[in-house]
Amino acid sequence: ALIAQIDIEISGEILEKLPNCRIISVYGTGYDYIDVAAAKRNNIFVANVPDYCVHEVSDHIVAFIFHFNKKVASYKDKIKNGLWGIEAVDPMPTRLHGSTVFVVGFGNIGRAVATKATVLGLKVIAYDPYVSEEEMQPLHAAKVEWETGFSSADYVVVTMRLTEKTKGSIGKNAFAAMQRHAVLINTSRGEIVNENELLEAVESGEIAGAALDVLSQEPPRKENPLLHSKKILVTPHVSYLTEESLSELRVKTVSNVISLLRDNQPMNVVKA
Repeated sequence: ALIAQIDIEISGEILEKLPNCRIISVYGTGYDYIDVAAAKRNNIFVANVPDYCVHEVSDHIVAFIFHFNKKVASYKDKIKNGLWGIEAVDPMPTRLHGSTVFVVGFGNIGRAVATKATVLGLKVIAYDPYVSEEEMQPLHAAKVEWETGFSSADYVVVTMRLTEKTKGSIGKNAFAAMQRHAVLINTSRGEIVNENELLEAVESGEIAGAALDVLSQEPPRKENPLLHSKKILVTPHVSYLTEESLSELRVKTVSNVISLLRDNQPMNVVKA
């Protein structure tokens, strides 16, 4: 068995050299760094832990939404400058209740975001070609097309998996469709978003801002312009982290191995 983390790419060439390996257990959710098709050809199961940080990441997304809506952190400096009451409020925020959240990718985390957003009184629309309208309805989410979602949303939340098809899929066309006051939130994989085109859209005022917990290069270079834009909030890929989530991750990663090797019952196997 092999327990794998994102720090190393597991290519078909590597898999060819593992004749006794029966399972690769991913220490996490994402497995885009593993050649799953090659693993299948070599009779190796690839399993992940798809549900260990659903609460944490969806909470982080809600925190991002509040960051842009309430701008709580900005008031400390304004008070220091002698501003109080309405004088300290610039720009005037819009009411969060009734705003529209567009969830791009309706998996475990996307569904948790929909649930929490609905409780806050937000309207939820979602895009996912693999999830039916009937599956979305119990979570009070309306299924929409890609273009409709971007043009309708106040907050665009990216929670889809990184694949060759989704890599770089959110770029200038998506930003051009978004409303000028809208914000992009990405907690999935940095490569899904074209970061150069995102920066251009934010700095030009085409969209209002962005919140990113993931970047295409991690850790980023200190001179990365995304880190220096006043309209972009970057957190250091920590949305999944709590004491409870890490404990659950460790247990479930090892349980995937034990289940296959001891009981010949593979759990959480990903599809090629």
